[in-house]
Amino acid sequence: PRITAAVGLGLALIFSGETRAADRYVATNGTPGAGTNWVTAYTNIQSAFAAAQPGDTIYVAGHTFTLTGQLNWPASRITLAGGYAATNGVGPGDSDPLKWPTIVQRTSWSTNRLLSIQGVSNAAIERITFQGGYVLDNGGALYVASVTNVALVSCRLRNNLAAKATDASGGGLYAANSVGQIDGCEFTGNQAKEDGDMYDGNGGGLCMINVQWGVSNS
Repeated sequence: PRITAAVGLGLALIFSGETRAADRYVATNGTPGAGTNWVTAYTNIQSAFAAAQPGDTIYVAGHTFTLTGQLNWPASRITLAGGYAATNGVGPGDSDPLKWPTIVQRTSWSTNRLLSIQGVSNAAIERITFQGGYVLDNGGALYVASVTNVALVSCRLRNNLAAKATDASGGGLYAANSVGQIDGCEFTGNQAKEDGDMYDGNGGGLCMINVQWGVSNS
């Protein structure tokens, strides 16, 4: 698939002068409860988003989270970090996305993208796999618009699809009017297609319009 992007290399994302408000935890086998550790973890990401405040870090266990609807990023200065063993009694503990992959995917019978990030600043996503998103719009896995300082670090976007009648764009990632950084990410098997043509879209892996993004090791 084609990749189309306008990027500004060398972008530094610095979340400066801010203190972290709270640590929140997500695991499919959580109680669920207050979400303050792995035992009381929220059982889905959207519940953690609903509780999150600017400055929070959301730790996500190396489990598979199957969505029936789109996730919506909650606020500025939020970090979503995956790949955890989720066995620690105190603190997040060890993270290794190869041993404990955090997978966010669409349920087979729904049509929706996986995550939308709009109108915020200083958003970070680390060590999460987004796979199987399917939207009749742009951005099969991730849709990013009007965002300042968004970072995708060591993430995987696999087998996502954006499809519509004309100008389907960004099977994996669609970004517009934003500033961000991609570091150490993998884009495989993503497609953007228009009606009647499997390949006649813009950027199967990613499509970026009117942006300043840095891309490295990806």
